[in-house]
Amino acid sequence: MKQERKIPISSVRNLLAARDPEWAHARMTKAFKTLYDGWRQAELRHKHHNPQFYTVAWKRGWLDKADFGRFKKYALQ
Repeated sequence: MKQERKIPISSVRNLLAARDPEWAHARMTKAFKTLYDGWRQAELRHKHHNPQFYTVAWKRGWLDKADFGRFKKYALQ
């Protein structure tokens, strides 16, 4: 995949930290993973991808633009 289509998952955390400084603390890592897992469950209910896709995406640390847009919308609601 082209590099410009890869968006780091952590950039959502940066957006959250800009909105609420509490998200900038290291202790919020577990909360961010929980947020990602909640989004993952919502995506699985809507049948966007298979379960393995989200596990691999978390491990590699990036999503494509369409998936990132849905994650950002979920996280910032």
